[in-house]
Amino acid sequence: MLVLLPALLSVLLSGCSPNEAVPPEGWTKVDVQGVFYGVSASGNVIHAVGDGGKIARSSDGGTTWSTAASPVTTRLNSIFFNAASTGWISGSDGTLLKTTDGGNTWSVRSVPATSHLNQVYFINATKGWACGFDGTVIYSNDGGDTWDLADTGTTAYISSIVFTTEQTGFAVGAGGLILRSVDGSKHWEKMPSGITSDLQEVTFVSPTQGVAVGIGGTILKTADGGTTWQKVTILGSSNFLTCTFDGDYGLISGEGGSVMISTDGGATWSVGQRVSAQFISGLKINGGKAWASGSGVYVIGVTVN
Repeated sequence: MLVLLPALLSVLLSGCSPNEAVPPEGWTKVDVQGVFYGVSASGNVIHAVGDGGKIARSSDGGTTWSTAASPVTTRLNSIFFNAASTGWISGSDGTLLKTTDGGNTWSVRSVPATSHLNQVYFINATKGWACGFDGTVIYSNDGGDTWDLADTGTTAYISSIVFTTEQTGFAVGAGGLILRSVDGSKHWEKMPSGITSDLQEVTFVSPTQGVAVGIGGTILKTADGGTTWQKVTILGSSNFLTCTFDGDYGLISGEGGSVMISTDGGATWSVGQRVSAQFISGLKINGGKAWASGSGVYVIGVTVN
């Protein structure tokens, strides 16, 4: 994800130590121009969102692309579909967009936030959340018709949010911040992370197995539902911005297009085929392909057991 600070954009890292061989590039850049921060993929429908309110869309598995009409010109950070027809986009200045026709058209939704919204997430058709700067978390219990502002107890930026059940969720952000809610977002508590580096994205493989990634090659894992987190040791020190899983198969990427692969639910990681990009801030695995968004949109075939 997601929060691309100026310092992050100015340094390109390989993701490998000086003595480590860099795998060949196996990713293909698709024919769509722009800088994109979020990507979604479901069946043959792919979306990417980014600078200037741009929403790129493909309905044929990435072969051809068009630009959907966007009601805003602000930066768009993330995109999430909780049904084939219903999707959400979060962006700068409290921007939250919704589609009910599979991404053909988008409308602005009213929310109790004006800060940069980094990520939006729905666990089902009715319950959703979005997070952002200034400790912002907003939540909806009615499919996004109305939103409430949660008391997170922090003013730090929150880069990513995910829920494993309707009640239990996690948010991560600046300074190693990990927050947990067990009541659907009404209350949040800080969890020990053991680190001070910024965390950029959190995801869960199952209700007990989770992964958070961040700056300086940070990978944290939990095997007890987020009560405790342990640091995973890897070669290299890339600034990781995003992670995604399909079952136990996971990908991490970030600055310089470095890619890490896990086949055991995030317990261990190996170096994968890098992306020829300045940065990657969004990843999605779908139908035997992995999609990456950043300084372009990229795709590679993957084998998910």
